[in-house]
Amino acid sequence: MALTTMSSNAQTLHDNAMHTSLETHLLPVIRPNLHITAPYWMNDPCAPGYDPHTGLYHLFYQCNPYGCDWGNMAWGHVVSRDMVRWRMASVQPSLQPSEAYDKDGIFTGCFAPPDTANKQLTVFYSSIRKLPFHWTSYPSSRPAGLSMAVSRDGGTTWTKSSRNPLVNGEPDGTTVTGFRDPYIADWPVLDQVRGESALYAIISGGIQGRGPQIFMYAVQPDNLAEWDYLGTLVDVPASFQPSTRWSGNYGVNWECTNFMTLSNDSASRYFLVISAEIDTECENHKSHIAPKDRAQLWMCGSISIDDHQSIRFQYQYGGFLDHGDYYAANSFVDPLSGRRIVYGWIPECQCPQGYATEKGWNGSQAIPREVFLHTVPNVTRSLRSPLSEISCVEAVPAVDCPGLGVFDLYTLGVRPISEFSRLRDNCLVHSCFGPISLLLPQSSSSSSYSSSSASLSSSLLLLSSSSPPPSPPKQHEGQVLLTPVTTSTWELESVISIVDDDAQPCVARVGFHIQHSADYSVSTTVAFDLERELISVVQNNPTVENGAACVKKGSFTLFASSSSSSSSSSSDHESEPLLSSASGTSVSSTSRTNETFENLHLRIICDGDVLEIFANDRFALATMVYHAGTNTVEKGCNGITAFAEAATAGNAANAAIAVFEQVNVWDGLNGQQSLISK
Repeated sequence: MALTTMSSNAQTLHDNAMHTSLETHLLPVIRPNLHITAPYWMNDPCAPGYDPHTGLYHLFYQCNPYGCDWGNMAWGHVVSRDMVRWRMASVQPSLQPSEAYDKDGIFTGCFAPPDTANKQLTVFYSSIRKLPFHWTSYPSSRPAGLSMAVSRDGGTTWTKSSRNPLVNGEPDGTTVTGFRDPYIADWPVLDQVRGESALYAIISGGIQGRGPQIFMYAVQPDNLAEWDYLGTLVDVPASFQPSTRWSGNYGVNWECTNFMTLSNDSASRYFLVISAEIDTECENHKSHIAPKDRAQLWMCGSISIDDHQSIRFQYQYGGFLDHGDYYAANSFVDPLSGRRIVYGWIPECQCPQGYATEKGWNGSQAIPREVFLHTVPNVTRSLRSPLSEISCVEAVPAVDCPGLGVFDLYTLGVRPISEFSRLRDNCLVHSCFGPISLLLPQSSSSSSYSSSSASLSSSLLLLSSSSPPPSPPKQHEGQVLLTPVTTSTWELESVISIVDDDAQPCVARVGFHIQHSADYSVSTTVAFDLERELISVVQNNPTVENGAACVKKGSFTLFASSSSSSSSSSSDHESEPLLSSASGTSVSSTSRTNETFENLHLRIICDGDVLEIFANDRFALATMVYHAGTNTVEKGCNGITAFAEAATAGNAANAAIAVFEQVNVWDGLNGQQSLISK
């Protein structure tokens, strides 16, 4: 079933798109509307935070105010009242190199928790006195220190501390691979372990010959300029990789590490979010333009005091925060909602320097995300992999089914902040399709299409009386053309059922071809491969330099739950912070007659050349997709097509059915207007 509603000023645009096929170019390359960009180079998000005195959210970012390439590192600054619509805080960077201790750059930093009794705002940053440096050849001259700046006018102007640098460099007697990117917050578990309260601060890096490391400090809230060194926090060997599929390579040097406790109704867990520099090629970046030697990861662990009275964070399980280009994640706790909000940089790794200079920007900030402790209750198995091999989850025996091979799974959840969905309210065109069934006989490549006549709930979509009847989806050989989009700023959200009545996968691959021409010579494919348990984004655009067959991918699976046990989540019982990891837990896969696999919830956000993919609140992949633009004016790259492919194995007499239960497309989010103002 297909339903469409649109604003009156979009009616003509939509009609033209639906009736001129896909041969008219509708998507010129334009600046992103939803993502924060700057009129020059941009990279790491810095010092996200909230000022309770002004009601403003603050976000800084590293930038080069003099060009679209890396260099001259300074801090740009934007403010917002809702983390969706942003305003440039000033034309000039808020912090620039000006002193001997930071003459070569203002690198990544953090926002000190505001004092409710004091209107002064404080940020910390890595002050770079000497470039270049890299983990492969880090100089012994202490090129990076820690410095502080304060604002007494709500963040309009900033003054560097006369005590800078607060920390001159790495601890004495330590030969490091890096020492930068401070982060500060309270962490109650450390108060409990140490028996005294403080703010805790970390600086990321590594130790030569040992591996990545975190250098930890205690800071008193009433004396933020005094950092008391506590020691190192982790014992992770170089290139530690618990799983080649599920956990990633933790590398040799860390950047932008954040610590946090995440809790839900049933459990609390301790996490590190890590930007890892690695010495091998990332599997998810194969066939990808450099850099290939970094990854955005997380780990969950236990905290204790060792025999030497040092605080230790012990790895238990971990995975990817993002499987694409997203990097340098930086976070804070929103005091209004209690959510942990994460910002990240989407670099333009495929973008030639000449093209970046021509278009006038390079890099963007990802849509703000919420990370949280995610629970999948009463799990019996995954699509393919044994639960014991999925090293990005913790499997805890379900109390409702003791000894029956049923587990509650814990992992790091990730999704766009809920405020982002408000942009759908004033989109230009809203199209809703489903249910759509793609029938795929396994013995043949032919297929059939059916669309249920059942009506959708009015709470999902309100049709205006003037809206025309929607054009029916066009179906051919296992795929159905849903709609062309008329703008470069749109969102797709879908619910797909891909498991049969016997709780067995019934298709091999399912997903969407997006931004495609009529002959698919230019296309981007977002697909979930059930047999290989991965989500991939494949860009095929031979007209764009470095744009042919570029693949990003990440491991993902669906879980079956036992319907014979209680359907409630694990909030019915308390779970202490980690005692063991999933990989060390004996997880049997008992065959059950009442299993139900979860549906695939796939969300795609397109904003010009920026693409962000989310799945089931536990998978994210952000990348750049340079679709047909000035080089292919004669080709319209605006199609959105749903597709499914039959499994290669199984009973040939049985037909595979992928059911797109519902697909929503919001075209022209926020009326195609930019969320960033000057």
